[in-house]
Amino acid sequence: MSRAELEHKLMELPKDERRQFVEWVYEHELELLEESAAVGDEDDLSPEQEAELRRRLKEIDEHPECLVPWEGTVERLRQRLYAVQNQENRAS
Repeated sequence: MSRAELEHKLMELPKDERRQFVEWVYEHELELLEESAAVGDEDDLSPEQEAELRRRLKEIDEHPECLVPWEGTVERLRQRLYAVQNQENRAS
């Protein structure tokens, strides 16, 4: 199955099943990356990148309360943008 076919099939899944799949990918990310590195994938990580990825995953495991859900992210970014624009407008 091609990547495009897989993407299409994933988007056909109900929202809850897609969310479960994404959670599975995050849980198995290192395994997936290590497996692709073993077959010579072009997207191999440098030792520094792999160390940073492992550090971030460890931080997530140790402090899951720091995670911010994706839902609402666009709105939070818009609010920040508007706040910055308002500050700039007041300053000028």
